[in-house]
Amino acid sequence: MSRGSKLQNLIMACLETGREVIVWDGPGHGDSPGNRTSLAPFTKILLNDIHSAEKKPDAIIGHSFGGAASAYACRLGLKVKILVLISAPSSCVGAFERYWNFLNIGAKARKRFMDIVENETGIEVDSMSSVNFIGDLPQKVLVIHDDKDRMVPLSDTADLRQARPDIELLETSQLLISKLILRHKYHSQAINIAICDYFVSHNQQPY
Repeated sequence: MSRGSKLQNLIMACLETGREVIVWDGPGHGDSPGNRTSLAPFTKILLNDIHSAEKKPDAIIGHSFGGAASAYACRLGLKVKILVLISAPSSCVGAFERYWNFLNIGAKARKRFMDIVENETGIEVDSMSSVNFIGDLPQKVLVIHDDKDRMVPLSDTADLRQARPDIELLETSQLLISKLILRHKYHSQAINIAICDYFVSHNQQPY
Protein backbone atom coordinates (compact mmCIF):
# COMPACT_ATOMS: atom_id res chain seq x y z
CA MET A 1 0.00 0.00 0.00
CA SER A 2 1.04 3.61 -0.35
CA ARG A 3 2.72 5.77 2.28
CA GLY A 4 2.89 9.42 3.29
CA SER A 5 6.56 9.64 2.39
CA LYS A 6 5.56 9.59 -1.29
CA LEU A 7 4.59 13.22 -0.70
CA GLN A 8 8.12 14.09 0.38
CA ASN A 9 8.59 16.85 -2.20
CA LEU A 10 5.36 18.53 -1.15
CA ILE A 11 6.31 18.11 2.51
CA MET A 12 9.67 19.80 1.94
CA ALA A 13 8.02 22.63 -0.01
CA CYS A 14 5.61 23.29 2.89
CA LEU A 15 8.43 23.17 5.45
CA GLU A 16 10.44 25.66 3.42
CA THR A 17 7.60 28.17 3.78
CA GLY A 18 7.78 27.86 7.57
CA ARG A 19 4.81 25.58 8.01
CA GLU A 20 4.58 22.49 10.17
CA VAL A 21 3.63 19.19 8.57
CA ILE A 22 2.45 15.94 10.13
CA VAL A 23 2.58 12.88 7.86
CA TRP A 24 0.10 10.11 8.65
CA ASP A 25 0.12 6.51 7.41
CA GLY A 26 -3.26 4.87 7.79
CA PRO A 27 -3.85 1.22 8.73
CA GLY A 28 -2.41 -1.12 6.13
CA HIS A 29 -0.32 1.70 4.64
CA GLY A 30 3.33 2.67 5.00
CA ASP A 31 4.73 2.04 8.47
CA SER A 32 1.35 1.47 10.10
CA PRO A 33 0.32 -2.08 11.08
CA GLY A 34 -2.27 -4.14 9.25
CA ASN A 35 -2.67 -5.67 5.83
CA ARG A 36 -6.18 -4.57 4.94
CA THR A 37 -8.38 -1.53 5.38
CA SER A 38 -11.52 0.15 4.14
CA LEU A 39 -12.67 3.74 4.11
CA ALA A 40 -14.86 3.82 7.23
CA PRO A 41 -12.37 2.38 9.77
CA PHE A 42 -9.47 4.17 8.05
CA THR A 43 -11.25 7.50 8.53
CA LYS A 44 -12.26 6.72 12.11
CA ILE A 45 -8.63 6.06 13.06
CA LEU A 46 -7.54 9.23 11.26
CA LEU A 47 -10.05 11.27 13.26
CA ASN A 48 -9.04 9.62 16.54
CA ASP A 49 -5.36 10.35 15.90
CA ILE A 50 -6.04 13.97 15.02
CA HIS A 51 -8.26 14.48 18.05
CA SER A 52 -5.59 13.03 20.34
CA ALA A 53 -2.77 15.08 18.80
CA GLU A 54 -1.39 18.00 20.80
CA LYS A 55 -1.45 20.32 17.80
CA LYS A 56 -4.55 20.57 15.64
CA PRO A 57 -4.26 21.05 11.88
CA ASP A 58 -5.67 23.95 9.92
CA ALA A 59 -5.61 21.98 6.68
CA ILE A 60 -5.56 18.39 5.48
CA ILE A 61 -4.09 17.02 2.23
CA GLY A 62 -5.05 13.62 0.86
CA HIS A 63 -3.94 11.72 -2.23
CA SER A 64 -6.15 9.12 -3.96
CA PHE A 65 -7.71 6.89 -1.25
CA GLY A 66 -6.28 9.29 1.33
CA GLY A 67 -8.19 12.09 -0.37
CA ALA A 68 -11.44 10.16 -0.07
CA ALA A 69 -10.70 9.57 3.62
CA SER A 70 -9.80 13.24 4.19
CA ALA A 71 -13.06 14.38 2.62
CA TYR A 72 -15.07 11.85 4.62
CA ALA A 73 -13.29 12.95 7.80
CA CYS A 74 -14.49 16.50 7.10
CA ARG A 75 -17.97 15.11 6.60
CA LEU A 76 -17.74 13.50 10.05
CA GLY A 77 -16.76 16.76 11.69
CA LEU A 78 -13.01 17.24 11.28
CA LYS A 79 -12.46 20.90 12.08
CA VAL A 80 -9.97 22.06 9.46
CA LYS A 81 -10.31 25.14 7.30
CA ILE A 82 -8.84 23.74 4.07
CA LEU A 83 -9.24 20.41 2.31
CA VAL A 84 -6.80 19.55 -0.50
CA LEU A 85 -7.64 16.57 -2.71
CA ILE A 86 -5.02 15.15 -5.08
CA SER A 87 -6.30 12.63 -7.63
CA ALA A 88 -9.09 11.65 -5.26
CA PRO A 89 -12.13 9.64 -6.35
CA SER A 90 -15.48 11.37 -6.02
CA SER A 91 -17.45 8.14 -5.74
CA CYS A 92 -16.58 5.05 -3.70
CA VAL A 93 -18.84 2.91 -5.85
CA GLY A 94 -17.28 4.36 -9.00
CA ALA A 95 -13.79 3.53 -7.74
CA PHE A 96 -14.86 -0.04 -7.01
CA GLU A 97 -16.49 -0.34 -10.42
CA ARG A 98 -13.29 0.69 -12.22
CA TYR A 99 -11.29 -1.84 -10.24
CA TRP A 100 -13.82 -4.58 -10.86
CA ASN A 101 -13.93 -3.82 -14.57
CA PHE A 102 -10.13 -4.01 -14.73
CA LEU A 103 -10.20 -7.47 -13.11
CA ASN A 104 -13.30 -8.55 -15.03
CA ILE A 105 -15.17 -9.38 -11.82
CA GLY A 106 -18.75 -10.55 -12.23
CA ALA A 107 -21.91 -9.06 -10.79
CA LYS A 108 -22.37 -11.74 -8.10
CA ALA A 109 -18.89 -11.20 -6.66
CA ARG A 110 -19.36 -7.42 -6.79
CA LYS A 111 -22.56 -7.62 -4.78
CA ARG A 112 -20.93 -9.98 -2.29
CA PHE A 113 -18.05 -7.55 -1.81
CA MET A 114 -20.38 -4.61 -1.21
CA ASP A 115 -22.44 -6.65 1.25
CA ILE A 116 -19.31 -7.59 3.21
CA VAL A 117 -18.08 -3.99 3.40
CA GLU A 118 -21.46 -2.63 4.47
CA ASN A 119 -22.03 -5.43 7.00
CA GLU A 120 -18.59 -4.91 8.55
CA THR A 121 -18.89 -1.14 8.79
CA GLY A 122 -22.62 -0.68 9.19
CA ILE A 123 -22.38 2.16 6.67
CA GLU A 124 -23.79 2.37 3.16
CA VAL A 125 -20.79 2.64 0.82
CA ASP A 126 -22.21 5.38 -1.36
CA SER A 127 -22.84 7.59 1.68
CA MET A 128 -19.05 7.90 1.97
CA SER A 129 -18.71 9.27 -1.58
CA SER A 130 -17.51 12.87 -1.43
CA VAL A 131 -19.66 13.91 -4.40
CA ASN A 132 -22.71 13.36 -2.19
CA PHE A 133 -21.63 15.71 0.61
CA ILE A 134 -18.88 18.02 -0.63
CA GLY A 135 -21.41 20.78 -1.25
CA ASP A 136 -22.23 20.81 2.46
CA LEU A 137 -18.67 20.97 3.79
CA PRO A 138 -17.60 24.23 5.46
CA GLN A 139 -13.97 23.85 4.30
CA LYS A 140 -12.32 25.67 1.43
CA VAL A 141 -11.52 22.99 -1.15
CA LEU A 142 -8.58 22.77 -3.56
CA VAL A 143 -8.64 19.89 -6.05
CA ILE A 144 -5.62 18.82 -8.09
CA HIS A 145 -6.08 16.35 -10.92
CA ASP A 146 -4.32 15.31 -14.11
CA ASP A 147 -6.13 14.93 -17.40
CA LYS A 148 -4.35 11.63 -18.12
CA ASP A 149 -4.87 10.04 -14.71
CA ARG A 150 -5.49 6.34 -15.35
CA MET A 151 -6.56 5.38 -11.84
CA VAL A 152 -9.06 8.16 -11.12
CA PRO A 153 -10.44 9.89 -14.23
CA LEU A 154 -10.72 13.66 -14.47
CA SER A 155 -14.48 13.21 -14.75
CA ASP A 156 -14.52 12.54 -10.99
CA THR A 157 -13.32 16.09 -10.39
CA ALA A 158 -15.93 17.38 -12.85
CA ASP A 159 -18.57 15.66 -10.72
CA LEU A 160 -17.20 17.36 -7.60
CA ARG A 161 -17.27 20.78 -9.25
CA GLN A 162 -20.83 20.22 -10.38
CA ALA A 163 -21.77 19.43 -6.79
CA ARG A 164 -19.76 22.39 -5.51
CA PRO A 165 -18.94 25.08 -8.10
CA ASP A 166 -16.66 27.11 -5.79
CA ILE A 167 -14.01 24.36 -5.67
CA GLU A 168 -10.64 25.72 -6.78
CA LEU A 169 -9.14 23.41 -9.41
CA LEU A 170 -5.58 22.90 -10.61
CA GLU A 171 -5.74 20.67 -13.68
CA THR A 172 -2.39 19.35 -14.86
CA SER A 173 -1.67 17.70 -18.19
CA GLN A 174 0.17 14.43 -18.68
CA LEU A 175 2.07 14.64 -15.39
CA LEU A 176 0.64 11.28 -14.30
CA ILE A 177 0.35 12.46 -10.72
CA SER A 178 -0.14 9.05 -9.13
CA LYS A 179 3.13 7.68 -10.53
CA LEU A 180 5.45 10.63 -11.09
CA ILE A 181 4.56 13.88 -9.45
CA LEU A 182 4.84 12.59 -5.90
CA ARG A 183 8.37 11.28 -6.40
CA HIS A 184 10.15 13.64 -8.78
CA LYS A 185 10.86 17.18 -7.63
CA TYR A 186 10.83 18.67 -11.14
CA HIS A 187 7.42 17.29 -12.00
CA SER A 188 5.94 18.11 -8.60
CA GLN A 189 7.03 21.75 -8.55
CA ALA A 190 3.83 23.17 -10.07
CA ILE A 191 1.65 21.31 -7.61
CA ASN A 192 3.84 22.17 -4.63
CA ILE A 193 3.74 25.86 -5.53
CA ALA A 194 -0.03 25.78 -6.04
CA ILE A 195 -0.68 24.15 -2.66
CA CYS A 196 1.74 26.39 -0.77
CA ASP A 197 0.29 29.49 -2.44
CA TYR A 198 -3.19 28.32 -1.50
CA PHE A 199 -2.13 27.99 2.14
CA VAL A 200 -0.45 31.41 2.03
CA SER A 201 -3.60 33.00 0.63
CA HIS A 202 -5.60 31.50 3.49
CA ASN A 203 -2.80 31.67 6.10
CA GLN A 204 -3.13 28.01 7.12
CA GLN A 205 -0.87 25.20 8.33
CA PRO A 206 -1.12 21.83 6.53
CA TYR A 207 -1.63 18.44 8.17
